[in-house]
Amino acid sequence: MRWTQDRCTSRTASSTHGRSALRVTYELTPAGGGKASYEQVYALLPFAAKDLASGTATLDDGRIIALPVAFAQEVVVPPGSRSLTLAWGSKRLHVRADQMRISLRDLRPKTSAFQVRLELPVTKEVSTMRLEYEVAAESEPFVVAADGATWVELPAAKPPVPGSILDFSALGGPPAGTHGRIVSEDGHFAYERTGERVRLIGSNLCYTANYLDKEGADRLAARFRAMGYNTVRFHHTDVHIRKGSWKSQSSDDVDPAWLDRLDYMFAAMKQAGLYVTIDLYTQRRFGKGEIAGINQDLRAVGQGDRRRGRLGPSLIENKHVIIGFLSMGDT
Repeated sequence: MRWTQDRCTSRTASSTHGRSALRVTYELTPAGGGKASYEQVYALLPFAAKDLASGTATLDDGRIIALPVAFAQEVVVPPGSRSLTLAWGSKRLHVRADQMRISLRDLRPKTSAFQVRLELPVTKEVSTMRLEYEVAAESEPFVVAADGATWVELPAAKPPVPGSILDFSALGGPPAGTHGRIVSEDGHFAYERTGERVRLIGSNLCYTANYLDKEGADRLAARFRAMGYNTVRFHHTDVHIRKGSWKSQSSDDVDPAWLDRLDYMFAAMKQAGLYVTIDLYTQRRFGKGEIAGINQDLRAVGQGDRRRGRLGPSLIENKHVIIGFLSMGDT
């Protein structure tokens, strides 16, 4: 008897464990209509043996079963429990199925996996089968021992291999600005010229991360595109771009060398299809006498700051020598 999957839904809900869980529902009906009987119907959740081996399985009655490092028997947890909590390292996975029987099987040595099986009881002459269960995961906070012995070295991640499953560059579009600016239409972001809605996903750059050399800017732009990003925020740009950086005595004395770096970063992101947003005031300070009536160094905010806008125009009215347009006229 063939069965047809009429519907599969999943949604986040509060589980009976009191934590946020993913509730999954499958509804199946006989392909030819009418009613039918079935002997076995189950959902399978596979887990790598290298992760679960030496971990534990906790049943709904509180029993804790140690998961073997090496294969001992196929059925580790026999059918019957309505909930199961797997624990390995700092991770926990909770599975609950009130109308199904949960078991855990060790598939080694045929394959290197454990398998959680959620099985429906045998039912005769039914027109619809419904499989429903909850899954929740959590990770315990990482705790460092006093002697630092549990620190783990985290090597720098390698960039995605072009064309691999981790390369999301195909989600990107042409150079930013091709379809005009991104504007708000009916409460949604959209391209100005086409009206097509756009969802912005990106990253935040701070301080000197906005001022990479040309090779670094090109590499970062390509990495962002490979991650599926289409926007980037230039944040905390107004400190290093001034002559003297933190020691500058003027709030808007732009250093041409640093502006050139920001200029190239802008161009690299645009070419990679990323729209740019830039903060015009964050942390720059004002020297003595820059604001009338205030004879001291100041990090000024509010309407009393009459010079606050002078650095902003110097950025957005800057004609980018790399790609030849005004910032304010593009992204």
